[in-house]
Amino acid sequence: MGRRRVHGDQTRLALLAAAEALVARDGVAALSVRGVAEAVGTSTRAVYSIFGSKEALVRGLATHAFELLMQAVDAIAPTQDPIADLHAALALGFRPFALAHPDLFRLALLWSPVRPDAGVIEASATALTRLTGRVERAQTAGLLPQSQL
Repeated sequence: MGRRRVHGDQTRLALLAAAEALVARDGVAALSVRGVAEAVGTSTRAVYSIFGSKEALVRGLATHAFELLMQAVDAIAPTQDPIADLHAALALGFRPFALAHPDLFRLALLWSPVRPDAGVIEASATALTRLTGRVERAQTAGLLPQSQL
């Protein structure tokens, strides 16, 4: 019989929110397991139990960024107009995500001090597929030029 899970998704989300706030305030280099745990009012054991290491916490932030981006784009319901859907995904999904979470945007999409693992790569591919799907739909409708790549 396995051990009962002590720290669930609610704790994970609280730790990620605290980590994002600490990165926004002090930068990713200043992020610490102890600082995140203290900000949430829990022990470092909770961080290690959920993420395993500081590096995995940073990768967790990157993965979370892609999850939030995916949610933002998916919240824009498709219509019969592929080009309007693409514009809406960018203007009402992608852009607001970047503005609301600038540090997560930089961490996940522009740079990362920690090498991404399979989870981060999968999350990025899944999230960006949501956007490329809208581009491809507009291309198929003849509203955008086909890629020359």
